[in-house]
Amino acid sequence: MKKIVICESGIDALSHVQLHPHNKAVYVSLAGQMSHAQEEQLAALVERNWGKTIVGAFDNDDAGKRYSRDLERICQKASAKFKENLPQRKGQDWNDVLKKTPERDINQRWDEPEKAQKPLESQRQRRGMSRFH
Repeated sequence: MKKIVICESGIDALSHVQLHPHNKAVYVSLAGQMSHAQEEQLAALVERNWGKTIVGAFDNDDAGKRYSRDLERICQKASAKFKENLPQRKGQDWNDVLKKTPERDINQRWDEPEKAQKPLESQRQRRGMSRFH
């Protein structure tokens, strides 16, 4: 395992993996919210997996951005690498993106990942503002 991808829901995790295949990733769902207990569990997960990249693949809305900031703070405390990966359009979640992505593009990501384009990277990454720490 090289990275841990944290999503808001199970369907978002399944959609994200279809769009961003990575055979050395583990997916975790918040089940739609981040409680204090979940935050503590995430902190323990991040600490146990030091050296792995932690990806915040949340919805592109106010709640998703708040979860991303919270996860980034957890990663900073643990000196872990953090990467934000939100859908490009405001209001979208990863299932919205998957439903709008042509099947041939999804299949290419799985069949020939080295040739796949990267149209699904976050807004910050497109502007050269990746949030690796």
